[in-house]
Amino acid sequence: MIDPAKFAVTERIPTAGCDHPHGQTLDSDTQVMFVGCEANATMVSVDLPGRTVIDHQSVGEAPDALVYDAGAHRVYVAAESGWVSVFDHSGGHLTPRGSARLADGAHSLALDPATHHSYFPIPKGTGAGPVLWEFEPTR
Repeated sequence: MIDPAKFAVTERIPTAGCDHPHGQTLDSDTQVMFVGCEANATMVSVDLPGRTVIDHQSVGEAPDALVYDAGAHRVYVAAESGWVSVFDHSGGHLTPRGSARLADGAHSLALDPATHHSYFPIPKGTGAGPVLWEFEPTR
């Protein structure tokens, strides 16, 4: 918890099985936080009201950016290793949809909540410069 008046962290939730918590995203409807664990290529789901870890999933090495698509109930995890993992979310638990290595440096992402398209800035595309890759979701 954070005390905004004191600008201080007053309480932490332990993330068992998560070595070096890094990126995170929130499903505000269910109050579940998804946390990327940078040192052990894992993502944990944390039930915030219950203050406990309720799920563990393997992801690419050094997960960095996480995005939650509330409309599709889907979590995207982009790792510094260039791997992207996608999970469906239901009741705090995740079902893997797929995982693939996109490219070197593919560890940032954005999501359009209206179209559910995901966007990945790639530092070096097929040419010499950067590119932006766009993906349309599959059912």
